[in-house]
Amino acid sequence: MSVLAVHPPLDPAAVEQAMAARTAAVDRSVLDAFAAHFGGGDFPGVSLVAVGGYGRRELFPHSDVDLLILVETSKHIPPKEVLSAFFQALWDVSLRPSHSVHTLADCATEHAGNTEFTISLLDQRFLAGDEVLYEQMRQKFLQFRGRRGPAVAKQLALLGEERRARFQNTIYHLEPNIKDSPGGLRDLQIARWLYALDPHGNLADLQPAFLFLAGIRWRLHELAGRIGLKHFRSSKPPSAS
Repeated sequence: MSVLAVHPPLDPAAVEQAMAARTAAVDRSVLDAFAAHFGGGDFPGVSLVAVGGYGRRELFPHSDVDLLILVETSKHIPPKEVLSAFFQALWDVSLRPSHSVHTLADCATEHAGNTEFTISLLDQRFLAGDEVLYEQMRQKFLQFRGRRGPAVAKQLALLGEERRARFQNTIYHLEPNIKDSPGGLRDLQIARWLYALDPHGNLADLQPAFLFLAGIRWRLHELAGRIGLKHFRSSKPPSAS
């Protein structure tokens, strides 16, 4: 008879250490690939920006790597074959890039059918390329957020309600989704995003709850065999104490 080993969640310190190590390893691979395909100075007006969970440095063993190719104008979009080669280089080291290409103007515009893109910019982080262009985008986005933050917050709240409805608006599931179920990681992040978009009062400290759920999610990725980065320096995350 086979016995299923039970692995406890990572403790909070180990979760933070594991995500930091994972993010640092991914950064190295992404920057190496960018230098190989964009580093010759042939592509002015192009920046590489980490967004979403990657921008927050909250990467799990098999998280998507959310990337924004920021261009000054549509005339600065790199050729398709260059972009394809760059992303293929990431796939070749077992990363899962999730990318978009947007102009400077796009990043300071409300997208009615793509609220997720605007939300992803709340967690932006410069990686490589034209740093002056990135700083222009950052400032324009801050101004946009000041003007339209409450309206975007309402759209975000509606998206959250639709997602929770798919889970019957209850935390009582035999097989809960640690990320998307009511009370899961996504709800914690939505609370942070709503506060960033339309701050009122004081936001409770959600970090202990995040680290608890993150420890469970990390273990689930491990048990599913979903480690996958050939250049991840640490072969396994720190053990729970």
